[in-house]
Amino acid sequence: MLAAVSSVSSTPAALVVKSLPGHDPTTGHTPMAPIRAASASGPCSVGLVADLMHALGLRACQPGACEPTTGPRRTLPPARHAIAALISLIKHWEPPNPAEPRIALTSRYQRYMFWSVTRLRRAQMVERNREAVLSAARRVFLDKGYAGATLEAIAEEAGFSKGVMYSQFESKADLFLTLLERRMEERTEQNEPVVAGYAGEEGVRKLLEVGQEDWRTEAAWATLLVEFRALASRDPGLNARYAAAHAQTVRRLASGLELLYAKSGLQPVFPATVMAEFILALVSGITLERAADPAALPMEFVLRMVPRALGFTRSEENPSLAIPARAPHGAD
Repeated sequence: MLAAVSSVSSTPAALVVKSLPGHDPTTGHTPMAPIRAASASGPCSVGLVADLMHALGLRACQPGACEPTTGPRRTLPPARHAIAALISLIKHWEPPNPAEPRIALTSRYQRYMFWSVTRLRRAQMVERNREAVLSAARRVFLDKGYAGATLEAIAEEAGFSKGVMYSQFESKADLFLTLLERRMEERTEQNEPVVAGYAGEEGVRKLLEVGQEDWRTEAAWATLLVEFRALASRDPGLNARYAAAHAQTVRRLASGLELLYAKSGLQPVFPATVMAEFILALVSGITLERAADPAALPMEFVLRMVPRALGFTRSEENPSLAIPARAPHGAD
């Protein structure tokens, strides 16, 4: 690609575009598909460059007059879109036909295309490094805990220097909170189908079942989060950052609960925010109890206790149903 750009002569050549289909003489805009480029010394294989410029929203123009197709000068589209366009053009591009009209690319175009491709590659590398650091951080956090994890250990796990680490994240807390935001998005995506497909008590039970399944597969993360919350509670600045993220979780869960009640035609006994806080507190409590006793709080009972605590009742259930006695974990 860069070789093709560098092979284009900067010598101006006449534009032969007026006869092309779709040419607008008032704006100078011409569809790029039939255009091929040539230097003053002869044809060159830069039709791909012209097509890519079109994909990026540019137009062919006279030397020194390169501007965006419409409106003020603008930046490139997101890197992933431009890269996808480039890959598609490379796959489907054909060598230029000498019989087709040609246009010379100016040195300004050459420089623009060179630095555009360079920026795309750099952005792609930065994003790849960021993902590698986050993946390594998650593994180290889950293995060593928040207190035991260090930036040195994360950098070693990722295979980067600390300089690369600090170019992406300023601190260990930044890494953890970024991972936490992703977990929040994952949990929201898990809950959305439940809120959309259920109502009332059935919906609450289904939310608990989905949460239990997530807890089962992400038990180590649940323990890590409890540890982080305890440590953050002693650091006002860190606690404020966590509180802001936690407030989003509460709002999302409360919104889901409100919708479940509305779809069932029931009026909640308690404010939706309080119910959401109660459920989240229960999750933290279950995590701690099961750390001491893996058999604590069987889900079959939790699924019946929580709806009652939220104000739901079922006449067919025996209110005096007792949970069978169970010896404490570790008792002789």
